[in-house]
This record gives sequence, C-alpha cells and structure tokens, in this order.
Amino acid sequence: MLGKLSRKRFANEPYVLGYDIVNEPRKLKMNISYKDLTDKYLIPLYQRIIDASQKINPNKKILFQSIFMNKGEKIDNNQYAEISSPLNRENIIFAPHIYQNNIDFIKKIWIVLIKNRQC
Repeated sequence: MLGKLSRKRFANEPYVLGYDIVNEPRKLKMNISYKDLTDKYLIPLYQRIIDASQKINPNKKILFQSIFMNKGEKIDNNQYAEISSPLNRENIIFAPHIYQNNIDFIKKIWIVLIKNRQC
C-alpha cells in the first residue's frame, strides 16, 4: 500500500528517478534453496510490483536486488544469491547494496552481471 501511495505521490516528480522495490530480501530460516526462493517467489513478486508500478508511471526505473545471503553462507566473498532467471520487464536496474571493501572483488561482480545481462 505504501509503495503504491509513494509511486502516485512522486509519479511526476522529475527528481525521483525510480524506486527500490524490496530492500535486501533475505532467506533467513526458510527451508528452501536460494535459487528456488528467487525463481518461485522473488521474481514473481518483483514482476507483480513492477507491473503495478508501471501502470502508474512507466517512465520510472525499478531498482531490484537479489537475495542477501545469510551470514556464513556467502560464496567466494559474494553476499548475494545469483539471479539466473530473467525478470522480463522494462526500465529495471540491478542495484545491490554491496558491502565490500575490496574493489577488485566488486569489479568481478560487475563482470559476471554484465556477462549474464543482469545490468
């Protein structure tokens, strides 16, 4: 509800470029793989939110993130689960919150994202 209200309120505001629709989604203690959680729940949720948002203002960008992995579950210093299925929506921006001090690692993340056409 709040998302819909804010999208209507800022629909014609030129200083608002877009909306971060789900901040750092988490798996927590759910008994499901990151891939299944992403494919079965997160992507459909994103698609519903994007579709509703674009009815209000199709020119605004939609910022999205992959699932923020539980502490201790990161892979090769990557704290985000991979999104391997497409969202199939327009005006989207992959915008993870990267908490990483090693610039070389951040470069690797973007190379992978570009190869997978996620940004």
